[in-house]
Amino acid sequence: MGKLFLLFLFLFSIATLKVNAQQKFYIYLESEAKEPFYVLIDGKTNYSSSLNGFLTIPQMTNGDYDAEVGFVKDKYPSQHFIISIKGMDVGFILRKIKENTFGILNLQTFTTIAPVAIEKSGKELQSSKEKNTNTIVSLDNKLKQKPNCTIATDADFNLLKKQLQAAKTELGMIANAEPTFGEKCFSTEQIKNLSKLFTTDKNKLAFFLSAKDSIYDGNNFASLQGQLSDPAIVKQFRNAL
Repeated sequence: MGKLFLLFLFLFSIATLKVNAQQKFYIYLESEAKEPFYVLIDGKTNYSSSLNGFLTIPQMTNGDYDAEVGFVKDKYPSQHFIISIKGMDVGFILRKIKENTFGILNLQTFTTIAPVAIEKSGKELQSSKEKNTNTIVSLDNKLKQKPNCTIATDADFNLLKKQLQAAKTELGMIANAEPTFGEKCFSTEQIKNLSKLFTTDKNKLAFFLSAKDSIYDGNNFASLQGQLSDPAIVKQFRNAL
């Protein structure tokens, strides 16, 4: 976790300068075992990690949150953690502390937070189980759809960028990318960065759709809409979700 850890510490140093109580912050979570997981915030909003166990939850405000962490195929029992946002971004490493029990290591204080027991009514519990089941199925399907997928490295990203830049037309750029999309999986952020090489919304949309099945954090795919400005193209993008 070397590079990611240093990057996170750098982001933390910047975050300490935030003083506006209305600002938005993020929660960063990383699985020490590099396993996919999901997080259910306050029993309402589901977030799925990447296939190799990385997750960023954006747009969080100050306060305490019940974060329920679960795993694909119920490999381990789901567990609840109280995560507090107090004027800055927070980050944690999800690590096993004993059989079937996990803790989250705070990357700022280097203390481990143990899971807590959360009481729920029958109706809330059923709703939570349904949401958890849907998330687990989604993560499991990602794994099944990409059994031979290799997560793209920085070198893979840079190579693909050069291949796009070598094309004579924007359609040629998409054609150059397709063989790589058949072998490697990219993050939404990487695809967003590559899309900046395209000059028209029409071709950006075509590029996004070409890459869609090779994006491993598919729950973030909808965020690519922010790269489009033409209302007609935005509508086409939404229809493709």
